Amino acid sequence: MARRSLRSHFFKRGMGFFLWYSFKDEGQNLEVVLKEKGEMILKLKSRKVPLNRSSRITFHIFSIKNRIVMRGFVEGWAPKIGETTWESDAALELGNHGISKKLVELNLGKRAWSGM
Repeated sequence: MARRSLRSHFFKRGMGFFLWYSFKDEGQNLEVVLKEKGEMILKLKSRKVPLNRSSRITFHIFSIKNRIVMRGFVEGWAPKIGETTWESDAALELGNHGISKKLVELNLGKRAWSGM
């Protein structure tokens, strides 16, 4: 089992806060846990998919500042990427953190329908 952690600094309404990510690699499964001050925000578990192709990746990220929605464009190249369309390949678990409660309000599904 391989385990890695990292910390990201985010800004929210003029105050910075840190989020901790931990990654677990166990056989055929991967797990990512996101926490703030030791309290779990979310846990994402996924079955590994074969990395059998490469691809150009583009997507948008969104944030809000001073009640204005800002959009950023991310573009990159994934030399190794996998893709799946099986519903049971990933599961999302939400904690009791304030961010988790906001995610619950979005009515997210607990299972992924596809993924990369």
